[in-house]
Amino acid sequence: MSLTSEEIECSIPERFERIARLYSDQIAVKAGDRALTYAELNRYANRIAWAIIEKRGPGSEPIALLFDHGIDVIAALLGVLKAGKFYVAHRMGLRVSPTRQRRTIRG
Repeated sequence: MSLTSEEIECSIPERFERIARLYSDQIAVKAGDRALTYAELNRYANRIAWAIIEKRGPGSEPIALLFDHGIDVIAALLGVLKAGKFYVAHRMGLRVSPTRQRRTIRG
C-alpha cells in the first residue's frame, strides 16, 4: 500500500478510518481466540472516544490507560486519539501511590 503526501499528513485516527472503510470485513486485531474486524474495532474505538468526550469534554489532555496487552488496549489507544486526547500508558501491576491514583481518577 503506497500513500500520497496528503495521506501521510493525516492523523492516526483519520488514517485508521480510511483503512477501516477499505478493509471493513478483514481481521484488524487478534489475541488468543478473540478477533475484531476493522469495522468492529472502529465501532469499539468510537464508543470509547465518545465516552471520553462525554466525561472530559473537548480539548487535548492526557488520558491514563491501565491495561494488559490485548485487543482492549488497541481500541482504547484509538479511542483516546479519536477523542482528540493523548494517552499515557501504564503497565498492569505498576505500583502507584494512593495519592497519585486519586489524582488520576479525579482528573
